[in-house]
Amino acid sequence: MNIFKRIGWLVICFLALSVVALQAQTVPYTATILNRVDKIAGPASMSALVAPDGTKYAYINPRDFCIFSLEEEELGCVNIEVVRGLDVKSVRWSPDSRYLAFTEDFLRRFVDSDIWLVDTEELSLVNLTNDFVDRLEISDAAWGGNQDFSPIWLADGRLAFFRLNRTDGEFTNTIYTMNVEGVEQEPLSFRASFSGVSNYVLAAASDAMVLAYNTDTNMSDGISAANILNFDDETDTFVLPLADKSESPYELQLSYDGSYLLMVGRRSKIVNNVLNSREVMSFVRTDQVSTETNLLNGEHTVVGAAFAPDSN
Repeated sequence: MNIFKRIGWLVICFLALSVVALQAQTVPYTATILNRVDKIAGPASMSALVAPDGTKYAYINPRDFCIFSLEEEELGCVNIEVVRGLDVKSVRWSPDSRYLAFTEDFLRRFVDSDIWLVDTEELSLVNLTNDFVDRLEISDAAWGGNQDFSPIWLADGRLAFFRLNRTDGEFTNTIYTMNVEGVEQEPLSFRASFSGVSNYVLAAASDAMVLAYNTDTNMSDGISAANILNFDDETDTFVLPLADKSESPYELQLSYDGSYLLMVGRRSKIVNNVLNSREVMSFVRTDQVSTETNLLNGEHTVVGAAFAPDSN
């Protein structure tokens, strides 16, 4: 089979999968195909993202972002070749379906990553966190610029992202917020202090000012899990880790109202030349840090998960 698959076939494949509800039941979801998209999709290079309002989608590749209606009318394209290595997994629609935020893949390409914004109405591209540094010498004791990555949209329309830097051999890892103009860049003062490069996963609730990030404290107490940031009461709460406390979650998802956090652990690990699956997914109530429900056992491997609007 050709390594590239048409997005229309991908839609059919995804619809054939089933999702796991919070009650740990496998529930098959059905859907109606609105339109078959006759475009090429390729791993880590090309994809399509439907806007939250359901009226259009962005067709993404390393050269440009093109916006189409669901009826396949092209609404315009934005050239992004100035971007130094698109991280296609980082692209996120804004809640109002106007903007697309994304960043460069600095861990793979050793570039100075910034947060970029495509305005799909003005068909424009802007670097929101430009510090005028192009390359990253990761082994240097001091970096010339900030590494900005993992952009995520908050419920109020602002962007949250990680900012990583290194001075005198020491890492600083801070969560910042900013508006769509790239101004009012402010660190979250109520977030616990962390250092190192292993905090990089962010998740936000769609309908509540709640943010989650992965926690890696292996260097001190050997526990890795996640923290919940609540903007209303300015709290930063550690939540119960995955069954394997030495592994930091590689994916986090918050329910729409911010009440539940889904944690997906490492998919697999090779031990003594044997590929071992892991107990890979669990969820917790964000207001009950001692409650955990494991959704899958070690016979399963999860490659992605998300909440439905009803919190299943």
